[in-house]
Amino acid sequence: MPTQDTLPNYCQRVVQNTFWGGEAELLVISRMLKQPITVYMKSNKLGEGFRPIQEYGTSYAAKKATVKLLYNGSNHYELLVKRGRL
Repeated sequence: MPTQDTLPNYCQRVVQNTFWGGEAELLVISRMLKQPITVYMKSNKLGEGFRPIQEYGTSYAAKKATVKLLYNGSNHYELLVKRGRL
């Protein structure tokens, strides 16, 4: 994947508490923790709720519950849980 950033610069940025992770970080977290992660977006179709857009670590799903994240379509992820579950 081409990028304008060098690996050392990226590594310096990612450890800052102001750094926001994205797809690459979700992939790494899934593999490091052996954790399945599914990312959802709100569906454009009335009554459909959310639709999955990306899955990471599906091979770990037999051993761990999947972490479900809601992507806002721009730059933010939130934990997606059923009402009353927290």
